[in-house]
Amino acid sequence: MFPRSSGPLLAVFANCKDPAREEEFNRWYDTVHIPDVVRTPGIVDSQRYTCVYPRAGKMQYIATYSLDTTDFPRLDADLGAMRQAEADRGQWSTLLNAPVNAVFAPLGKRHSNAAAEKSKPIAMLVVVSNCADPAREAEFHRWYDTVHLPHVLQVRGMLSAQRYKCVHQRFGQSGFMAVYDLAVDDYERLDRDLLRLVEEEKARGERPVPELNAVVLSGIYALLGGTRRPA
Repeated sequence: MFPRSSGPLLAVFANCKDPAREEEFNRWYDTVHIPDVVRTPGIVDSQRYTCVYPRAGKMQYIATYSLDTTDFPRLDADLGAMRQAEADRGQWSTLLNAPVNAVFAPLGKRHSNAAAEKSKPIAMLVVVSNCADPAREAEFHRWYDTVHLPHVLQVRGMLSAQRYKCVHQRFGQSGFMAVYDLAVDDYERLDRDLLRLVEEEKARGERPVPELNAVVLSGIYALLGGTRRPA
């Protein structure tokens, strides 16, 4: 579901400020804003997702942009100029609220289970978090990669997982992101299974004490559509 790029990825988590104008907001985002963004130097393509089951810190939409640049200050300047151009044309939407906006790079390899060979993803679980104690970040990654992530991939409906590290923070605080491909649409059951997994890890003494996984937002998302940079 998420772009399978080995390069950096700009991820924008957003809500519409006025739910009564959601249709207008999405029309602007899809027909005005995304085409403008993908014409920005350094941006290759875009995919957009909508939240179908919020878990924590609800963000209704995610827009991802694959990048072919690591000159992030220049990218920021170009995106700022693009936004100003939209405003000058009277095409900037004041409905956009995007408090989490950052460039991420893959952190380690993609992890898959046996079900991934037989099933196609229909949704994805996205978890954005920070390490609560920067001095214990090595411990945090060791726990996430060798204890927590393998446990999550045993949950019914999970297919694969990829972790990301923030390499350029634009807005908000989002140190790390984990994206899990799903082959299940019973989201309430999945949520219960994940909550039970956390309690089982606690009971077995398999979570850092005090807790290091400070979740910023978590939700299940489905694909809305995609756009590529004009040739």
